[in-house]
Amino acid sequence: MSEERLPVAPADLRIFFEPRNVAVVGASANPTKWGYYIFHNAAAGGFRGRLFPVNRSGGTLFGHPVLRTVEDLPQGEVDLAVVVVPPDQVPGCVEGLADRGVRAVYVVTGGYSETGAAGAARERELAALATRRGLLLAGPNGQGLLSNPVGLSPQMAFARPPRGGLSMITQSGNIGATLMHYAHVGGVGFCRLISVGNSALLGVEEFLAFLAEDEGTTAVALYVEGVRDGRRFIDALRAAALRKPVVLLKGGRTPGGAAAALSHTGALAGNADLFGRLVEQLGAVVVPSLDRLFDVAAAFASTAPVAGPRVGVVTVGGGWGVVAADAIQEEGLELPDLPASVVAELDAVLPDRWSRRNPVDLAGDIGPGAMHRCVQAVVECGAYDAVVHLGGGLVGFAGGLMRESPLYPDQGLDLVVEEAARRDQRLGEALARLAGRPSCPLLFASDAAASPGAAQNPGLAALRARGAPVYPSPERAVRALAALVRRARAQAVSDEAPPRAAAPRAIAAAAARIAAAAAAGRDRLGELEAAELLGACGVPFAAHRAADDPAAAVAAAHSLGYPVVLKGAGGALAHKSDRGLVLLGLRDEAAVRAGAARLFGEAGVERVVVAAQVAGRRELLLGWVRDETFGSAGLVGFGGVLTEAVRDMAFVLLPVSVPRLRAALERLRCRALFGSFRGEAPADLAMLARILNGLWELGEVAPALLAADLNPVVLGPDGRATAVDALLTLRPAAAGGS
Repeated sequence: MSEERLPVAPADLRIFFEPRNVAVVGASANPTKWGYYIFHNAAAGGFRGRLFPVNRSGGTLFGHPVLRTVEDLPQGEVDLAVVVVPPDQVPGCVEGLADRGVRAVYVVTGGYSETGAAGAARERELAALATRRGLLLAGPNGQGLLSNPVGLSPQMAFARPPRGGLSMITQSGNIGATLMHYAHVGGVGFCRLISVGNSALLGVEEFLAFLAEDEGTTAVALYVEGVRDGRRFIDALRAAALRKPVVLLKGGRTPGGAAAALSHTGALAGNADLFGRLVEQLGAVVVPSLDRLFDVAAAFASTAPVAGPRVGVVTVGGGWGVVAADAIQEEGLELPDLPASVVAELDAVLPDRWSRRNPVDLAGDIGPGAMHRCVQAVVECGAYDAVVHLGGGLVGFAGGLMRESPLYPDQGLDLVVEEAARRDQRLGEALARLAGRPSCPLLFASDAAASPGAAQNPGLAALRARGAPVYPSPERAVRALAALVRRARAQAVSDEAPPRAAAPRAIAAAAARIAAAAAAGRDRLGELEAAELLGACGVPFAAHRAADDPAAAVAAAHSLGYPVVLKGAGGALAHKSDRGLVLLGLRDEAAVRAGAARLFGEAGVERVVVAAQVAGRRELLLGWVRDETFGSAGLVGFGGVLTEAVRDMAFVLLPVSVPRLRAALERLRCRALFGSFRGEAPADLAMLARILNGLWELGEVAPALLAADLNPVVLGPDGRATAVDALLTLRPAAAGGS
């Protein structure tokens, strides 16, 4: 993306989606050219403005007169031009469009930064040209855009999803096309889509700000492969997610730096989905796959907010209910039993063999009236925050198969098929009315949704006509529901000022020492130096002394009081426990003398650290790591020698408040360690937040600091934290540099 930027307000970008008139430059009558399909889709979409195809061959195209040059466009009447001509023709085309008063240009043409250095230079020139001429520029190398409210669809993709509330921004044109295909087949309504391509000037951040304010957009799907300006991305995503749901799929992973892998924190950050975990804290819902992106975005676009985790299930088959119940518990949701009043009400409708519990197994086909009454009773009973219905459309699906039978229409099969279609349609319409109630949203799943004739299924069509997606399996419906619940929980987290502890003067002094060490070519500060430096910045460390020989170790142990811990220290040492250089629970002089003698005999040990043994059974990892996208991030999780084996950690945006830290910890498998644990008090989260924020403050003023690693941090019986080891990873100055 070019460094030169026009100031763009979100409202300015409406011209891409609601222009008065549109030109397609490079529209073609040749069906082997993209210009053919882009103009076809634009002309077939029902756009109410005028379309101007431009091609030097002239003639007509789908009933529209073809202008030979952009100079033939009516002055000041075209708001948006879509350009699909060879790269060498693009600059002259853009100049001509600006001369004709065009305000926005979308460049489909590829051959820019995605092709290498020469293409990147062309892209910078294009961005500079658009800036100089005052044009809004999207692309290049994009597949086009969609704006259903005005019937505008100048794009390569042929999918035509119905009109609805889901909008999408994508850095990959084919990913956008795939989501529209899913929506087309599934009947999920789309509002707008833009493929931002290489984002020479306008990119994800600008269009996200527009969609956040767009009244027609109820939810945003976002596909991102890379972020060039992390701060701008953070601000845009946070602002958008406050206003409406944003569902994000990240393509690819950012590799961690080799130097950062010296520390536990750096190694974990380099191999974990740091991007996704931090984006979740900005308010977005992060998903791992394209299917999940569609499922969750469709749920947000069509379903009222879910107030809590209590889920009811109504199913026409027992196995589906079992699978749904498993998924509900795996997603951390709840499956409360049926109230006695609902059991009594359903006893009057259902056969004796029904389940009488949640999931409600209806025990087979009971007719549309009874089915509607059962679902309504569960939805309206007040015991559930959402209900999942399993098995809709199956009668119509069976009827469709009967129509294909070689015996059709004998023995009244034609009448059976017609009645099946009517029954399914009546039930679908009744369930769709229930689904529209905001007090208890209703989600649907049916294997009929995955059948070849799903689009013609009368029951499913009735649901989709009301904007209700139908998922092809219980698990997919439950996962989409879980995302709704997670967003509601995230929005319910209250916030407060992040706690701070370190004095600015101490932070500045520590940063100066880090700069001096990096300038001397050092790539790390070990335990003794790191503890001294971080201790001055407010990190609580166990009392310790350095010893240069066994006699000094014994003297230090007497001073600190038994029991003590001995650790080998040296400039080249990291992960001391892995080498057996940590001796715990030494209770007398003889043990200290023998232990120190052994450690001094190990390779790389220059001194021995004698430390007071800290009381507490819970070991944590606290850390900080510099990140190219987000600037930096904090890390908290399971600590000790098994940190990298267990790999249970939460990344947090810094500075972090106590409520935000608590919300991040709730996602950990080891979250019980932070509560009351075997008679020990809950973790002092304010203290943990102060430590993390202190590391962040240091990193902000110490550019040579790559990672800070406090591992382990022991939680005492009173819940307070004490660091017992530390490592700072540095970016050493280049040879000959300052």
